[in-house]
Amino acid sequence: MLKITRADFLPIEKSKFPEICERKGIGHPDSVCDAVADACSRALCVYYLEHFDRVYHHNVDKAALVGGVAKPEFGGGMIIQPQYFLIVGRAIHQILTECGTEHKLEYVPVATICIETQRQVLAKIFRNLNLDRDIQFDYAVRPGSIDLTGVFDESHHSEEIPLSNDTSFGVGYAPYSDVEKITLEAEYLINSPSFKDKCKGSGEDVKVMVERIDNKVGITVAVAMVSKYINDIDEYINYTNQIKDAVLDLAAKIIPEREVTCQVNVAD
Repeated sequence: MLKITRADFLPIEKSKFPEICERKGIGHPDSVCDAVADACSRALCVYYLEHFDRVYHHNVDKAALVGGVAKPEFGGGMIIQPQYFLIVGRAIHQILTECGTEHKLEYVPVATICIETQRQVLAKIFRNLNLDRDIQFDYAVRPGSIDLTGVFDESHHSEEIPLSNDTSFGVGYAPYSDVEKITLEAEYLINSPSFKDKCKGSGEDVKVMVERIDNKVGITVAVAMVSKYINDIDEYINYTNQIKDAVLDLAAKIIPEREVTCQVNVAD
């Protein structure tokens, strides 16, 4: 059943209520886990389709990125204990195929697919990460239970749309408010290849937090820094100022009527 009602409250930008928004960048652990989980699912789908002409049941929607231990120093530092990445879920890894009157049990290299996909995704996100030294990859993907895989397989053998073995809600809205626009675009800018080429000391683990009260917009940016490109405190301050200035210039272009302030790495 679909029910549509008219909202009986003011749009957020016309409301006196404070507005807040947050964006976790592509290098934030939550975003990395989501990206790897999505990529593993797509890789499994490709393998299933290429080898068996259909998609088999799988859920690889859980991941954990466990932080390592580092000793940062100006101009370098040391990785004492590497990070650890684990993808968790369910996937069909044995398939009984028919060839005439013969049956053959074929195996799906789920582990290889998941490990290689993890490496590919992280290689695209982190330009300073040594995949052979700074991080360990692992997987815990097992076959699904028969009641869930059965629901999926039954719908495949019929004319119906394949059934899901899970449920979820989807919510969407448009257009973005000024706060939402600057939150999203600021993270895009800081993690863009062109900005990283100019501001090498900025890492990919970025979080942008924005609040608005009336016409005043405050932007707080948290950026993990890359110590090998930062030789002293003056260079560090220069890099954070580059980030601050870039965000303020961006705000002047896309939300020019707002009074905007920006601060970077306030925990320092």
